Amino acid sequence: MNNIHYLLTENNINRKVSYEELKDDVNDIEQKIINSTDNISEHYSQIYAEEQEYMINYTKKQLDMIADYYHITKRKKRKHILIEELVDFENNTDNEEIVNQRKLMWFYIEQIRYDNYLSKFLILE
Repeated sequence: MNNIHYLLTENNINRKVSYEELKDDVNDIEQKIINSTDNISEHYSQIYAEEQEYMINYTKKQLDMIADYYHITKRKKRKHILIEELVDFENNTDNEEIVNQRKLMWFYIEQIRYDNYLSKFLILE
């Protein structure tokens, strides 16, 4: 039926490999490449989404506060440059603890800001 025959040699042992086995191996390798590419694309999409979130929903002053929290210099930086640095910092696994702490504190600030009683005591300007 098939006119093509393959003979692969591994460690000086002759082993006949069928066309189906070879095709399956190639498909497995191809799938691994596709999966790794998808993961990279997904990572860059996430970074882009985070940058857009900061660009649209945060003022320069709010970004300066976040930069101060992370001890990132903000001197003479335009908004988009500061956003890139913040996103890079937050996506570095070495900074995971401080990033989680900052996000938790910002969440608490928002909760206090919308509380009728406690909001009178919160001054962040």
